[in-house]
This record gives sequence, structure tokens and C-alpha cells, in this order.
Amino acid sequence: MPGVTHVRRDPSDNLRVAIKRREILLRCLAISVIILSGPVVSAQQICPPGTPSGPVQAPVFVTNLAGQTSWFASPVVYDLDGNGSNELVAAYYDIYVFASNGTLLDRAQDGDGRVYAPHVVADLDGDGVTEVVAGRGHQVWAWEWTGSALTVKNGWPADTTTGGNEPEIRGMAAGDLDGDGQLEVFVQTFDHGLDVFTIPGSATNCLM
Repeated sequence: MPGVTHVRRDPSDNLRVAIKRREILLRCLAISVIILSGPVVSAQQICPPGTPSGPVQAPVFVTNLAGQTSWFASPVVYDLDGNGSNELVAAYYDIYVFASNGTLLDRAQDGDGRVYAPHVVADLDGDGVTEVVAGRGHQVWAWEWTGSALTVKNGWPADTTTGGNEPEIRGMAAGDLDGDGQLEVFVQTFDHGLDVFTIPGSATNCLM
């Protein structure tokens, strides 16, 4: 066709493009853990570069940690007191905190009803004390982790009761929605949509 230049493509070019795409994909797959540290969001690899010890093996059962009936609240692994050792926070009807070796450190039994939605672990007010926030029944509870124990935070629980109805909390998240430097807690309920609670004096740099 006049005015059109036809270029014969070297088959090796396709191979080089395919290899490059594979390298980019592998880099993306290696970045799997997002860490929030102050205002900076960084990424780390789950496994640092090294020599594999062999093919991937089947998972091995380690132990079972006693609890209650669970719903949709996934456990959270977090260093609650900043001592370099992680704790495991699990929500059932009550909130359980386990040490890294599986020892039950504390159990919060405040309120009524089940913890249906995922809980939030955060330093709500930036004072260096980590809080655990969970919806139990129609109430939003916050506990401070101090002295290896959960203590109800002053001013909590918050209530989602509307028009005399006490809806079960079915979803929860926290974040700085409006960019004012303070956290909001977002609570989805069974019957009236989404409640938003502001936390005066809160900080956004330690959110799990």
C-alpha cells in the first residue's frame, strides 16, 4: 500500500518483550505486605532474596487456640505494646488477645451480642497506646491495650441505635476520610446504612 512502510519483525523481539513482562510481573508479586509508618507508605517483600530450600510443601498444623464461634472478623496480627513481639487479636463474641506463643493474655467481655464485622487496631489518639475497636451487637467498643490487658477507653462505647431500633453492626473500617488529620470510624449496620463517628484528637499514623 502506498505511503505505508512494512517492517519485518524479528521473532527474537517477541521473546525479549515476553521476558520483560515476566520480570515486571514477578516484581509485582513480590510486593505483598503494605506497612504504614507515619505518613509514608512503604512496601516490603514477604520473603527476602535467598536460596530456596526446596519445593513448596503442604501446610503443617501447629496448634489450635481456644475461642468461641467466629463470624466475619478476621484475626489481626499486631505488636500492640511496641515491644517487638506480635500479638494476635481475635474477635468472636468476646475479644481475645494471644501472645506470639499462643498464650491467652486477656479477654474483653464487655457488651452484648456477637462481633460480626472485622475489628480495627489503631493508636486512635496518637498517645502511643494501641486501641482495639470492635462492633458488638449495636455498640462500637474501644479498648486500650495497657499492662497486657484490655481496658474500655474513656467515652466508649458508641451507639448505633436509631428510632428505638438497635441494629447489629455488620461492617467496620477506620481512616481519615476528609484529610483533616483525624480518624473516622465507619460502621455499617443491619438496617440503616452507614454511621460515621469522628474521633477528636485522633491520629492517622498508626492504623492497622
